[in-house]
Amino acid sequence: MNLDNLSLLQNADFVKLNQLEMPKYIQTFLLKRKAAESLAAFDNKQRRDGPINNWLSGTPTPIIYHQLLYDGDNYSTLPNYIFHADNLAYINTNASLIPLVKANPKPGESKTNIMNLKALALKLEINDNAKLTIHEYDNCIKNRIPFEESRDSKGPTSAHALWWRCHAAYDASRPNRVKEFEAWKKVEIEARTEFCTAAVKFNPMNYELKMNRVLWKR
Repeated sequence: MNLDNLSLLQNADFVKLNQLEMPKYIQTFLLKRKAAESLAAFDNKQRRDGPINNWLSGTPTPIIYHQLLYDGDNYSTLPNYIFHADNLAYINTNASLIPLVKANPKPGESKTNIMNLKALALKLEINDNAKLTIHEYDNCIKNRIPFEESRDSKGPTSAHALWWRCHAAYDASRPNRVKEFEAWKKVEIEARTEFCTAAVKFNPMNYELKMNRVLWKR
């Protein structure tokens, strides 16, 4: 999981502005993370500035989001599995072969062809949100966050982008996220659906209630 998303929850002004009530374990997690970051920063400086510089830096390959992803997400929420690195590579490489379907136009817009997700899923090895492993899920979310940030016309610190970053940060902060991953997948889909249909405000306490409800039903 890309823990950089947690920087928002470490920002006291952001927490106060959004009236967030964070569970105690999230606060503890953030304090531990801050201490670990300070130690890592010191260690990196020592390695760079020391007599033997064995620090290797590299530029990660930028993620390419095909226009088909933007066109599709304008009409229906894309499933998380689409953003797995293997699937993004497949879409970019085989864009001209991706099955399309006509979308009902929005007011003032002409008809648009978007990806036929059901047909596309048959061509992908990772093609079901419910069957994602935690490692596959982390890969998908890591790639999805920059996409959602790029979709926010007001920038990466505006409402849409912030919701996605907080959404991912909440999951990353859970102490039992591996053990409770199957429950989280159900809560994640529910929360994402609510946001896409009603643009609800991010509230970690609502997530706590949803998680407890799902875990209690087990």
